[in-house]
Amino acid sequence: MARIPLPYKTENNLTELLIMEQARRATVTRGTARPSLKELEEELATYCNVTQDTINLLRRNKHQPSLPVAIKVCEYLQVQVDEVFKLIVNPDFK
Repeated sequence: MARIPLPYKTENNLTELLIMEQARRATVTRGTARPSLKELEEELATYCNVTQDTINLLRRNKHQPSLPVAIKVCEYLQVQVDEVFKLIVNPDFK
């Protein structure tokens, strides 16, 4: 079944928030190696019960999350949904 185009799409700043989480962990756990972005993606994927590829697609704005996944991402990062995901006008909508 073909998808119905919507007048909006989502953008996110997941990459920036994961980088901030890397820095936070490096500060909290001095003397240990800071986790790689891939490790954080894998951890987030496990928390959200999705694949690491799904998180990578979300991070690159290639995939729109379901509401449960968006909420789980925000729980993991301890932020509000609107701090991660933004609705924007879909320029391809006609």
